[in-house]
Amino acid sequence: MAEDGSVPLLVESKFWAGLTTNQPNGYLRELADTSGSVLLFLVPHPRREYLWPKIRDRATSSFIPANGSSEDRSFVLKLSNETTLLLRSWKEVLDALASALQAEGGMRELLEDVRQVQSLCERYSSEGFHPLRGDEIGQDVGKRVRQLTQIVQDLRARLDEGWDSDTRMATSRNRYAFVTSLYGFDVTLGLLYVWWAREGRSPLWMRLDTQTPEQQSGARRALEPEFQVRSGEARPTSILIPLPLELGVERDEVLDDLADQLSRIAERLKPVLGNAS
Repeated sequence: MAEDGSVPLLVESKFWAGLTTNQPNGYLRELADTSGSVLLFLVPHPRREYLWPKIRDRATSSFIPANGSSEDRSFVLKLSNETTLLLRSWKEVLDALASALQAEGGMRELLEDVRQVQSLCERYSSEGFHPLRGDEIGQDVGKRVRQLTQIVQDLRARLDEGWDSDTRMATSRNRYAFVTSLYGFDVTLGLLYVWWAREGRSPLWMRLDTQTPEQQSGARRALEPEFQVRSGEARPTSILIPLPLELGVERDEVLDDLADQLSRIAERLKPVLGNAS
């Protein structure tokens, strides 16, 4: 709000929530008396293409577009009352801010803060519900997911040295997996949907919960570079390991290869975890 009480800029920040019944027109009415005011919608980058027509059409149902108003992929709509409706993505704004801070120099801490927000927004942008495509919900997708869940079930019987044969299923909206232990350390193994969606390396992931940062670092060193290891997020001393699936081979070969990967993981981790539990 300006010193004279006017509102030259109003920002509506969104990730994946829908438009309310008053958006954008309720805001546009608030700005109607302020010449040159701007209503800015901030949204995830992939959402621009399909949210903008809704925002634009609602606005033009109650407000008159200015002559020469741009309604194309620039995501700008100028109205006859000199208000501008604008849509930008979090990515665009944060990238521009980071570039400006780099050019200015001497603002390392603030730039690092912006980088952290960029990372957070990138995650939220990738995990939202995008409009469905036909190839995402076809019969083949359903068949493949069902087959993958059966591979997870069968893998429970293929654990060997170092692994606890006592397992239990642990399914939720984020995973179809089983819980076991390796040298006494808790392991969750199966379809970890969040990591599959986020990184795409494999549908199957293994999460190993170590107990100390030293054990976590030792486990990473033992596994890399053969296995691509990620640090856990919810549990600071856990590690996450994607288990790639063999392509172009039959089911038994896929299962054999997964069992071999788990054997190699156990072998590499034995010097680190074997006497630590």
